[in-house]
Amino acid sequence: MTFASTTAVIPVKFNNGIPVVDLKLNEKTVPFVLDLGSNISLHLTPEVARGITGLEYTGKKIKSVDLSGAINESDEFVVPKLTVNGIPFSHLKGVIFSPWGLSLGKQKGLDSDISVLGLNFFEGKKILLNFSAKTVLISDEIGEISKPMTDWTPVPYEKGDEGLIFKISNGKNVYRMVLDSAATISMVKVSVAEKGSQIDKCDFDLGPQRVCRSINLPLPGANVVKPLLMDLPDEFHADGILGTDFFKKILVLIDLQNHLIYMKPNK
Repeated sequence: MTFASTTAVIPVKFNNGIPVVDLKLNEKTVPFVLDLGSNISLHLTPEVARGITGLEYTGKKIKSVDLSGAINESDEFVVPKLTVNGIPFSHLKGVIFSPWGLSLGKQKGLDSDISVLGLNFFEGKKILLNFSAKTVLISDEIGEISKPMTDWTPVPYEKGDEGLIFKISNGKNVYRMVLDSAATISMVKVSVAEKGSQIDKCDFDLGPQRVCRSINLPLPGANVVKPLLMDLPDEFHADGILGTDFFKKILVLIDLQNHLIYMKPNK
């Protein structure tokens, strides 16, 4: 696999299990949560937004619903031009950051408010996520991936309100799962999982008087991910999410130019 000159390899660090990348925005380094489960390009804290030249507010309020069912409303803005780690971007839409998310049991969130990098930031790019090696690669071109890649599994996807969705079958059910890089654990809707799939007990601490249950979903290379059964809100239209437990087992190449996801076992 070859890399074009318009490529940035960015280290990933994990803050309470949540992936964070340091990006250089017009020569200033800013930390971002990497959240492919959000379609919005940028969620900027007010402080970061004030430091970006040319940022303009549209006057619109953007509503969103997180996995806990909470509704958030944020001010929308547009950034006409932005150079990130040497790669030029144009006409980036975003919102002012407002905290969201779902905490489980003793699980902790981020230590402080931090800006967020969403899926549409990478529109027209290719992304290689290697969470085991703690790197993310962003490029306009990663090799000639239209040709067969014998050690990668190509997977078509659809783009929904929650992000990129692809189907996984365990032989009994077919699950529409969202790639959610900012989720520390994979989850699936109770109402979907209980229709025929084998359900196992698990030891994740969900809090007082809550029983942990999971299912097994097969991945390339004989790997398995075990999403927890959760009561996700009705506004969440997919069947579940694949979190960092998935990304640490599988190398994921997302080709937003050709609408394919490529997967390979992480050896």
